[in-house]
Amino acid sequence: MPDVALHVNGAIYRNWKELGIHRGMDDLAGSFNLSITDPRLKTGEWLGGKRIKRGNACSVSIDGETVITGYVGKVRPRFTDTTKSISVTGRDTTGDLVDCSAINKPSEWSGYTLDRLVGEIVKPFGIKLHVQTDIGRPFERFALQPGESAFQAIDRACKQRGVLPMADGLGGLVLCRAGIGRHATALEEGKNLKAAGGDFSMDQRHSEYIVIGQQPGFETGAAADFAHGAARVTDSAVMRYRPLMIVAEQPGDGGNLKDRAIWECNTRIGRGDAVDATVFGWREHGLTGPLWKPNNLVRVKSPDLDFDGELLIQSVDYNLKDGDGSDAGTTATLNLVRKEAFALLPAPPVKGLWQ
Repeated sequence: MPDVALHVNGAIYRNWKELGIHRGMDDLAGSFNLSITDPRLKTGEWLGGKRIKRGNACSVSIDGETVITGYVGKVRPRFTDTTKSISVTGRDTTGDLVDCSAINKPSEWSGYTLDRLVGEIVKPFGIKLHVQTDIGRPFERFALQPGESAFQAIDRACKQRGVLPMADGLGGLVLCRAGIGRHATALEEGKNLKAAGGDFSMDQRHSEYIVIGQQPGFETGAAADFAHGAARVTDSAVMRYRPLMIVAEQPGDGGNLKDRAIWECNTRIGRGDAVDATVFGWREHGLTGPLWKPNNLVRVKSPDLDFDGELLIQSVDYNLKDGDGSDAGTTATLNLVRKEAFALLPAPPVKGLWQ
């Protein structure tokens, strides 16, 4: 059984009966929900003095490896005439970027590179920034939009450079690219896959993506007036006429608009091929090997899904459920998509039934 520990106020809490730990590429902040039910439980010992309280700084580790660093969001003690229980939920420090508005002075920057720009946005929150990829050319101009959250501003800037903002699990924010690692063990039907399902869709894909740069007076101008400020990308797999026009989040040159169009096209291609997989244990070999982690590539082999190829782990849920039923024990749920869902470069053609 994995050793899951909640570290808070100098104390360590273990022996959880049920839990869920979520880490994903789209959520920016990992989250946890830990609970224990026992008639002998003395909830006052957990909640009194300098024990677990809402808003406490905390971290969660699996077998000594820290996976969440942030704050306790909720504490829920409960009792009946026969039993007592307590559950604790929380998120990474980066959750504050999702919840809170971006209020910076100045609120507009010129000539800033992505890392410098994001660094300014996260500075008031005390969050450290780590850069693991090329961040592209500086922005001619970037301005915060009234009422947007810090994450919305960061995400808007990152999309224009094809960069991913992700929590590192240690209280920091990382700027990276898709597929930074690869799991050596494949997910195979009849072996380590407990269950799997596929979602292969064309619903959100379009034949052509036209990205138009922001221009003064856009609402009253004719489309031809802005042809010089537009970029086009096609998805050759969409056979019928399905265009999508997008107004770029920020003014930019032709290169910026082209990158934004490629990002939109690839995101929709990549997320159109999705697999959710459930495996026993949280590690490559069940109880041994590295933890399954988001932003790692893994091969998926499933005859029933008619799929054999490499996919990107978009999110991981580590689950523990007490009891004797078929769903008891430790399992990991992996949501997987094509790497192109998060890549900037054009997606190569893929042959196969679902593509």
